[in-house]
Parts: sequence; structure tokens; C-alpha cells
Amino acid sequence: MREDPRDVLLRKELQQIVNRDWNPLGLANPDNKYEGYMPGIQRMLPSGKAKLAWYLFQLEKLSFRLPGDRNRCERAAEKLVAHMMS
Repeated sequence: MREDPRDVLLRKELQQIVNRDWNPLGLANPDNKYEGYMPGIQRMLPSGKAKLAWYLFQLEKLSFRLPGDRNRCERAAEKLVAHMMS
């Protein structure tokens, strides 16, 4: 079964936001580094900005073993949710 081109485009746009605005590892060129996290991020989008920010924060702490940056997570969540609403 072929994937809907709109879904492919949306996933690509969301990935760009994640790479640019979240990027917890601070990579100069994250490419597909966070691609494995996209299904979970997309599942959390309908839950709203606050829950998505919490999810991103938990990923930073548990998956990447970083202290976590709540402000970065909140900014990225806001942009991701806003993109879904547009």
C-alpha cells in the first residue's frame, strides 16, 4: 500500500521542526538522527503542547540521558502543534 503523499510531506515538515527547534544533542546537521522518535512525537501531537513538551523533555532525560531543557521542549512543542493546526 502506498503512503499518502500528504502524510509523507507532513512527516518531513515535522522532522525539519524537530531537527531545527528541538535537536537536544545540538548537532550541526542532525539529518535523520531523531527519525526513530517521530512516530511517538506524532502520536503525542493531538494531546497538545503541554503534553508534547513533557514527552520531549522525558526523551531528553531518559533516551539521551541529558539533564533536559524545558524551555527548548516547550518551544519545539509549540511549533510542532502550531504546524499541525495550520
